[in-house]
Amino acid sequence: MSKLLKFTHSEDFTTEIAYLIQEKILNVYDKNGLVRLALSGGDTPLPIYEKLAQSQVIPWDRVEIYQVDERYVDSTNPDSNQGSISKIFGPVCSFFKEFVTWNTMLPIQESSKQYNQYLESVAEEDDFLFDLVILGMGNDGHTASLFPKDPALDNTQDWSIFSLNTVSKTPQRLSLTYKSLLNSDDIFLLLNGEEKLKTLDKVLGENIDFHNFPIRKIIDEHQNTTIFILIDEQNN
Repeated sequence: MSKLLKFTHSEDFTTEIAYLIQEKILNVYDKNGLVRLALSGGDTPLPIYEKLAQSQVIPWDRVEIYQVDERYVDSTNPDSNQGSISKIFGPVCSFFKEFVTWNTMLPIQESSKQYNQYLESVAEEDDFLFDLVILGMGNDGHTASLFPKDPALDNTQDWSIFSLNTVSKTPQRLSLTYKSLLNSDDIFLLLNGEEKLKTLDKVLGENIDFHNFPIRKIIDEHQNTTIFILIDEQNN
């Protein structure tokens, strides 16, 4: 069953989530000596990553970072999730044990295939592919780059897919699949604003098909999903 935590101040939202991520990293490190995180891009998680980058206790050389999804653009493009994550972590990136990304210099099919093969090898090593996944949700209920009515929603074989999303300015996308996302110990779903809260209310309604609201499958099928919602009173 998913947990829902609401915040009314952005600083509290950022600080609490960064603390929980840090605690997760330290607990997994103490147990396994290696931590795997899958990170989404977007405006909401970036201040949290910035706070994590300032941590003096996280053993970054034992942390592997993976992308949740990516636009099919060069990493120097302002729309690149790889670029925004690299920028916000700054010099800390050089200490990551691994920073696993889609190579968008390759043809999109080859980029997805390469990432898929890498994840396949990782999945053979442990009980979970990821210790923690950070997700967001669009106003249409999409998560990662899994969009409503996309045929990729029914892909149960691959860890990574590419898709054509016709509603965004960067239609070609690369994404982890449900198979990857659900193969995780914990999921944090980060939402910001009244519109996201309205969408969440729709997502949690009765008889909702995940093909219409892709995040619904995560909420239904992952037992350790925590939903964090920020409704910042200072901006209302």
